[in-house]
Amino acid sequence: MICDLQKASLWKRASSFLFDVIIFAVVAIGIAALMSTILKFDERDDLIEQRKEAYVKKYEAEYLAEHGESCELNLDLPYDEMSDGQKEIYANVDKALRSDSSVSHAYMMVISLSFVMITVSAMIANILLEFVVPMILGNGQTFGKKLFGLGVMRTNSVKATPVALFIRMLLGKHTIETMVPVALILMMYFGIIGIVGPIVILGFIILEIVVVCTTHTNSMIHDLISDTVVVDIHTQMIFESEQALIDYKKKLHEEEVSRAKY
Repeated sequence: MICDLQKASLWKRASSFLFDVIIFAVVAIGIAALMSTILKFDERDDLIEQRKEAYVKKYEAEYLAEHGESCELNLDLPYDEMSDGQKEIYANVDKALRSDSSVSHAYMMVISLSFVMITVSAMIANILLEFVVPMILGNGQTFGKKLFGLGVMRTNSVKATPVALFIRMLLGKHTIETMVPVALILMMYFGIIGIVGPIVILGFIILEIVVVCTTHTNSMIHDLISDTVVVDIHTQMIFESEQALIDYKKKLHEEEVSRAKY
């Protein structure tokens, strides 16, 4: 064990990160599924699908009565590949859905509940896995860091405080690195934003890579925010307090002076 900064290797950090992401996904999805049941999310989604199917059947029947030939609408087919008859039915269905107040309300609820469930489930998962677990295991270790022999400390080799770990989790892990990309993906899925979403996400990934490669501690954004660093727990000395660090350096200095006399 030595006092100098023992940065964790990138492959260990990458392996630890992937392991933690898998656990995070399992926990977050489980919480989201529970919330979905409590908030009756599927009922609203089913209502939209039922109304859509009813309108499709209605306008298919009207097309048959008007043109004397049947035409089935395949909603999975790209619009450009639809026949003229299918495009006519699709336009009628789309207009009917937009003017249906029950569908509009259900659709807005689906969007709102999606954001709520993902935000809350991600927050709870991050609090448990990136704050509670590190507090229990000690030295800022998540399950992944424990498995690969990594730890988190302040950049001056002093143990990370609960406040630092909470800031690291809340502002870095949750807000910037989880919710910003997730919110953009959700908005892309619901058609709220277009090409801007992928561009911002790509820019964010590039920024994270640049930060890791250019900082002397190879830190990610969440570590820069909390003034922490990921280290090899087996070779890094982590002091309980700044006073303990000062006392250790004094001890080393006294030993060096003592040896110099001989």
